[in-house]
Amino acid sequence: MQIALIGSTGGMGTFILEELASRGHDIRAVVRRPGAVATAGHLTSVQADVYDTAALSEALRGVDAVVSAFNPGWHEPGLYEKYLLGARSIQGATAAAGVERLLVIGGASSLYSEDGIQMIESFTPPEPYGSGVRAARDYHQEILTETGLDWVFLSPPMDCGPMGPDGRTGVFRTGTEHPVVDKNGKSSLSRQDLAVAVVNEIERPAHHRQRFTVGY
Repeated sequence: MQIALIGSTGGMGTFILEELASRGHDIRAVVRRPGAVATAGHLTSVQADVYDTAALSEALRGVDAVVSAFNPGWHEPGLYEKYLLGARSIQGATAAAGVERLLVIGGASSLYSEDGIQMIESFTPPEPYGSGVRAARDYHQEILTETGLDWVFLSPPMDCGPMGPDGRTGVFRTGTEHPVVDKNGKSSLSRQDLAVAVVNEIERPAHHRQRFTVGY
């Protein structure tokens, strides 16, 4: 498959890039700066600004699916507004390019606890992270109204990042609206295994116009 990856140099995108490459997919890395990704073999890069919807749609044209690991940067001024602006632009550009499948890496903040309370209501991290968390939660509400694209919104578990588990196992469980927790009640996954979940979903779509989540 030919997959466009947005955010390929970010904290999550680099792992998705590696997983796609390991499975032999043709990867089109959409980058803002020339040379941000070294092209070789099945990997090419195309320059486009995610906030320029028209230019981005041209960069996406012809691929089988778009994977968005977009994040403006945790310390970017106006993070909340820029996250929503970029996410909306990616969604619009995907549709304008005629690409049906869009997988968005969102956040855990919009997941629900067993008592029906959104996770963001029980814990919101301090700024600047809080702005990004709220933006991801609000964008999830927006994408629910999208009826043209075959979209999927992947919420990582609560503990998935530089300080979380490390290493690829390929073994995890999936859920939809509630965090997937282990026997100790912990919601966690390595970034390598989150990348496995992303590529699995692209290769064998199991969720359509809905959110899913993963965890050990």
